[in-house]
Amino acid sequence: RIHLMGNIEFPEEVASVLSNGGEGVGLYRTEFLWLTRKEPPTEEDHFEAYMRAIELLKGRVLTIRTCDLGADKYTQAQMEEPERNPFLGLRSIRHSLANPAEFKTQLRAILRASAHGPVKAMFPLVSNLMELRQGKLMIADIGEELEDEGIAFDRQMPVGVMIEVPSAALMSRVFATESAFFSIG
Repeated sequence: RIHLMGNIEFPEEVASVLSNGGEGVGLYRTEFLWLTRKEPPTEEDHFEAYMRAIELLKGRVLTIRTCDLGADKYTQAQMEEPERNPFLGLRSIRHSLANPAEFKTQLRAILRASAHGPVKAMFPLVSNLMELRQGKLMIADIGEELEDEGIAFDRQMPVGVMIEVPSAALMSRVFATESAFFSIG
């Protein structure tokens, strides 16, 4: 069986996905939470957006792609010294791992939202196994924090990767054993 899902940038687009036969959201592009404001989004900003999508999906899957920033004016304006070729540099999962406070904020909100409906987390532009493992380790650490705080979350939330670069495509067998799923980007 093939499940047809849609891509969204804003929770309000869920209605269009469902009305066109989509069974859920296969890719929620979360970078728009950054690009529509001057300050980085707070944990509550993330949580409210994810919860709105979960409510609109009414029990269908929501796959949240973590921040896919980099190679754009937003991130270059934030840097002390902009990159010469930002399309090859600090972007997507590398950008998130290099900015752990912002990444942790997003991951906490994703985990909190996972208690309210079927949620998957997906890391973009992963190029090697270490990036996947670092992201999963952050999720595990945040899960422990949430547990200590008595905050509910799905302890079995699937975590996957987007296969978007040649190195990841060549390692797809390895990624298949270390992630719950992967998406071809």
